[in-house]
Amino acid sequence: MRPVRPRLLPPLLLVLALAVPAPAGAARSITPLPPTWREGLNVTAFWWQDLSGPRFRTWLGRARSSARAREVTFVIPWFQYFSDRNRSDHLNATEIHRSPGDARTCRRIGSSFTRCKTPSDAAVAAAVRRARSLGLRVVLRPQLEVGRNARTATDRDLVQKGPGEKRAWFDSYKRFLSTYARIARDTGAEGLVIGTGLSGMTDSEDDRAEWRAIIAELRSGALMGDGRGYRGELTYTAAWDSIVEDAKDPEQHLFFWDALDLVSISAEFPLLAEPPDPTIGALTAAWASSTTGLPAGPAQLVRNIQAEYDKPVGLSLGYLSRTGTAAFPEKSDYDQQQAGGVVRESAQARPVRAAFDVWTPIAYDGGWFRGISWNEWPASGRGGVKDGSFSVQGKAAEVEICLRHAGVFTPRCRRSSLRR
Repeated sequence: MRPVRPRLLPPLLLVLALAVPAPAGAARSITPLPPTWREGLNVTAFWWQDLSGPRFRTWLGRARSSARAREVTFVIPWFQYFSDRNRSDHLNATEIHRSPGDARTCRRIGSSFTRCKTPSDAAVAAAVRRARSLGLRVVLRPQLEVGRNARTATDRDLVQKGPGEKRAWFDSYKRFLSTYARIARDTGAEGLVIGTGLSGMTDSEDDRAEWRAIIAELRSGALMGDGRGYRGELTYTAAWDSIVEDAKDPEQHLFFWDALDLVSISAEFPLLAEPPDPTIGALTAAWASSTTGLPAGPAQLVRNIQAEYDKPVGLSLGYLSRTGTAAFPEKSDYDQQQAGGVVRESAQARPVRAAFDVWTPIAYDGGWFRGISWNEWPASGRGGVKDGSFSVQGKAAEVEICLRHAGVFTPRCRRSSLRR
């Protein structure tokens, strides 16, 4: 006989775990999100089959039904590295490669850092069409990774090119980006992220001129080579630490968002160094505080950027379900584990709830805030209470996101079952 799984308990357990001061069993009051808020999830596809087959269809459907998402951002990797296997200094490479897969050579997930990672163009296009058929708004985010294997993997924000290499790098990057610009245009995807966290390639006037030229070529269709431009929403996602100087001085204009439709920020600001699993109240206050060495609170820095560029703003944001993540949200699961972080659902669910508490009233003030796209909702369905990664699937954070997207306390918001 199959065991009966509890249906009403997970949301209540979440309430108790997050120390909400309400009587046991009482329904929690939740402020509905404004219509301008895009209830988003970052659907990561870092394996060649992640956007194919029944598993993907299941988890895409659950993004809509379980997390109450209205928007999904498909994150697709390509890799910067030297073709010469004797080279390991891949930050110096100007070549950007896809990582295709096939059933013969790709037998084990995670067999290599750059092998079998990029879904086919046909799979990406089919995923966009399927998501749109479910009523989801779709954004494509082609994402550059650096390195050939785990040993040589490097942060993308360290990529920098001198005058002699810059032209070759941007030409390679444009070929990479044009692939997804065509897919976005031809499938009707509503948004395209032209770059993510490439602060080393955006910090000079020459760099920014290159990006402005790319934007113009996307609009005209010159980048795609057929004269048919992309008419959807364009954005660039900046890392949180790269916006600080710009936010301090609105006269600097260190980005090119004025030529785009939306300001996008990867908002993993360090909130609190201590304790390792802070309260919701402390996390909420930290968004307004400069105690972590910032010139102003993170929320104010984002406000400054919005005022400078006079564009709507959306955030990409995520936390590990591991203690210490609020202090170092950018750390990988492995690095946080090495630093002593232990798997704990509340370490993820509390900062998720605090972010909603902070940004919901801001979203009602002026109408410029477009919400948060949560990192991450793996296309593979990875997650669960024993998983310390950024995935929110099958965790208390998923329940919190569902409740906020629903705008009401409902027992229908529960952890997804990870049973296949």
